[in-house]
Amino acid sequence: MPVTAQHDERRAQVRVYDLTRQLEIAVDGHVIETENWSIGGFRSYGLFRLNKKERFSGHITIPGTEFKIGFTGKIIRVEEDGARIATLVEIGLDDLLALQEAADG
Repeated sequence: MPVTAQHDERRAQVRVYDLTRQLEIAVDGHVIETENWSIGGFRSYGLFRLNKKERFSGHITIPGTEFKIGFTGKIIRVEEDGARIATLVEIGLDDLLALQEAADG
């Protein structure tokens, strides 16, 4: 599956591309893995039922840890290959700080 070009990075947050550091996202009983992520959002396959501008709720887990946080997201883009780009629109401050720490490695 294609990965967003790292040379075209325009985000303020650190984006995690390392396949061994991806997140698991649980939405409506379905668990998917991110392709890349930052504290602002993620790119993933598996949210195919969601269209642009749709909001959804779920949980973020870092595999191999007990890290689990709830969030509300919004699909901001649907790519030609089916990947969904989601932004985190509601997340607790402590959870956001924990996610930032995870992004920093």
